[in-house]
Amino acid sequence: MVRKNRRLRCLRMLARTWLTAAETIVEVRGGVMLAMSIPTREVSDGHAGLRSVDDIGQIKETWELQRDVVAERLRQGHILHGIVDHGDLCGYCWVSRAGSRNDVFFGRRFNVPEAAVYIWDCATLPRYRNRGYYKTVLKGIQSSEPGISSAYVAVDQYNPISRHALEKVGFRVCFRYWGIRFLRRHAVCIALWDRHLLTLQQALTRLTRIPVATVDKVHQCRPSNPC
Repeated sequence: MVRKNRRLRCLRMLARTWLTAAETIVEVRGGVMLAMSIPTREVSDGHAGLRSVDDIGQIKETWELQRDVVAERLRQGHILHGIVDHGDLCGYCWVSRAGSRNDVFFGRRFNVPEAAVYIWDCATLPRYRNRGYYKTVLKGIQSSEPGISSAYVAVDQYNPISRHALEKVGFRVCFRYWGIRFLRRHAVCIALWDRHLLTLQQALTRLTRIPVATVDKVHQCRPSNPC
């Protein structure tokens, strides 16, 4: 029995090692790009709100953020918000304004269009999850960026919980994308937009040309019918 347990442990270790090595050589991922038109009315979410974090000294260890990474992102003009509810820090999110260039997936970049924001790298502390804090994010964006009319966010295909939460507050899928990367350098990425196959960069570029006055506008703008 002891020998059998040792063999099983060895096999598990070998399997983990093999999987890690395989992921280093070939990495396959996917996700969805979502968008929504931010209503002019206030998004009510009780006592929750956003607090801008412009000093890396404010970062808590529980956030699991590397301070050098945060400092570089702030230097590039991205905004870090702490999500606060009744005075308690619940999580954080990054927001990029119009004109920012964001690496969405395997080096493919999204230029945030005018009157829009791109929300990314969000996290909620475990004990505060499933409380609808995406409404808090939208409310905070409305307060800090009054001219914003639309928001975008990319979600990993293996994160259905976040996608469900985003769709619950009004985000809708623009397109789906997939990619395969070799040796963490060379990548091939495609996107499926309303049954039309594009490269991911083509889809991201087309998205910047669409004034998202309504979510329906996103779906009406097909690759065969440029906006």
